Amino acid sequence: MRDADGRIETWASLNSRVDGIRPVPTGLARRGLEQAVQGAHLRAARGLLDWSMADLAEASGLSLSTIRRLEEGSEGPAARSRHAAIEALRRAGIGFVLVEGDTIAVAKVR
Repeated sequence: MRDADGRIETWASLNSRVDGIRPVPTGLARRGLEQAVQGAHLRAARGLLDWSMADLAEASGLSLSTIRRLEEGSEGPAARSRHAAIEALRRAGIGFVLVEGDTIAVAKVR
């Protein structure tokens, strides 16, 4: 996890069975996963939903310019707006999952 200035604050990990249902991360693990979500992940999630930036802005309660900054990577890793955008995507059926160590996969789960 990173603090508001982007400095590493603490480390977290999530383990799961290879052949089982992947657990949904909670607490510090979820916060760490969300901090690792980058602009490309947000664009991929929007693509799976066929959403524009404006659609994500409306669903998350953020401004279009904030969504643009998140997707360009100009918001810090601990940005509160990132969590709002990710939560809106989750409500719409998008999942973010760690695969092969530290790679984040984006999937439509419903």
